[in-house]
Amino acid sequence: MFLSYSSSLQQQNQHSLWAQFRLTNHCRWLQGTVLYLCEKQLRVEIARFIDESLEDPLVKEAKDRWLCGTEAIWDYIEEHHKDAPDLGRPVPELSDGVVLGQLAPGMFKDRIFCLLSDALTSKDDARQQAALEDLEALLRQLDDWLAERELPFIGGDAPDATDCYLVPKLNHAVLALSKLQGWQLPEDLQALHKYLVLWRERASWKESCFDESIALGFWRQKRESSQG
Repeated sequence: MFLSYSSSLQQQNQHSLWAQFRLTNHCRWLQGTVLYLCEKQLRVEIARFIDESLEDPLVKEAKDRWLCGTEAIWDYIEEHHKDAPDLGRPVPELSDGVVLGQLAPGMFKDRIFCLLSDALTSKDDARQQAALEDLEALLRQLDDWLAERELPFIGGDAPDATDCYLVPKLNHAVLALSKLQGWQLPEDLQALHKYLVLWRERASWKESCFDESIALGFWRQKRESSQG
C-alpha cells in the first residue's frame, strides 16, 4: 500500500490533501486507511492495482513522494494535517477487556483476521471450529460493548481510528465466512448488525469499499494454497 503526496499541496488548505493510492491486493488493510483519511475530511483517489513489490519501477523513481505502509501514512497525516478532525490511533483493547489485537513494532496484529484465517484455512477441523467459536465470542463481546453504551460507533457519535481499523476486518469476516463457510453473523447480535449498517451508509464507506469478488478472491486463494 502506498500513499502519494505533493509538496505543493502542503501549502494549501489542510483539508484538501489529494491522497492517491497505489494498491496491492491486500485491500483489507487499505480500506481502513482510506476510511481514516475520508473521516478526516481529506480527498482520496484510488489509483490502480500494482504488484506488491518495491521493485516496481514507479516506486523506485518516486520514493520521495510515496509513503509505504499504514503507520507511515498515518504518521504523515498527523504531522502535516493537524487541523483535520482528530481520530486518535487504533487501540488494541477496549474497556471491559474487549481485546481487538496486539500492538507490535510497526504493526497491529489483528485478532479478527487471525481467527478468520484459522477458520478458513486450517487443515485441522478442531482448530477450525475453535477459531469460529473464538471469533463469535469476540463478536459477542463487541456487541455487548456497543449495546451497553448505546453508541453508534466506538468513537461515540462519529467513528474514530479504532472504528476505521476494525470495520473492514469485521466486514471481511462476515463476508468471507458467509460465502465460503455458510456461517452467518448471529441475528441476536443486533448492535453489531446496526454498526455495519451505519458504516455502509457513510460516505467514507462508499468511497473506500471494494467489490466483494476482490476480498473473496483473496480468501479463496489463501485457503487453496494452505490446502495444497
